Amino acid sequence: MSLEAFTKKTAAVVKDNSPSILAALGVGSIVTTGLLAHKAGYNYGRDVQFREDEGEAPLTGKEKFEGYWRDHIPVFLSGVIGITCVISSTAIGNRRNAALAGLVTAGEATLREYKEKVREVVTKPKAEQIEKELAQEKLDKNQSNEVIYVGDGDILLFDTLTSRTFKSSKLAVEKAEVEIGRKLLSEMYVSQNEWYDEIGLPRISMGDEQGWNHDHPLHITFIPLEKEDKPVLGISYQFRPSIGFDRFG
Repeated sequence: MSLEAFTKKTAAVVKDNSPSILAALGVGSIVTTGLLAHKAGYNYGRDVQFREDEGEAPLTGKEKFEGYWRDHIPVFLSGVIGITCVISSTAIGNRRNAALAGLVTAGEATLREYKEKVREVVTKPKAEQIEKELAQEKLDKNQSNEVIYVGDGDILLFDTLTSRTFKSSKLAVEKAEVEIGRKLLSEMYVSQNEWYDEIGLPRISMGDEQGWNHDHPLHITFIPLEKEDKPVLGISYQFRPSIGFDRFG
């Protein structure tokens, strides 16, 4: 590998990992600041104790400044470097997160536009058939045999967003949809985890970061599926939960 190629590769690695590198440097600088401050304080305390032991007069403010200001310059510089690294790391991380959120939002918008165009081109029965086949394929690929028991219902349902199978009732899910619709009217948006709270499923890690709002509300339909010759009711969503759901308008 040539020196130029090595330099470019090193620069790329540093750029990709800059938040972590800056955070590590910030932590190191803060620790160094503490050690330098301890050393400066120790030297000052040692000199004061020596003067007291020798019976000399205490140092005046001017004497303290003139005698020890140089010892505190490294402390100040190290502290400034540490704070700058931490702030820079946070700023870079925030910019990258914002850019990622923008890409995800753009992708969701493109997917919605694509689905709308599909509905315009194909007939309603054909669109429903495509949706059913996609949901069935997702159910077939789900290798987990875990069934989450919710309430007193005895119907197998399949959440197409998280590929989770649970036992409940169609009526309970419909009531949960109505309750979420009521929240949307009053609060203008709801998170994905609030929906799962209503139907009794455990929360998911990203469930507070995405959801539905008044412009793209929660609207579900039930799709007849089957697994191992047993009927399963799939839950399909007209609008997928989106990031930035609470910042619409």
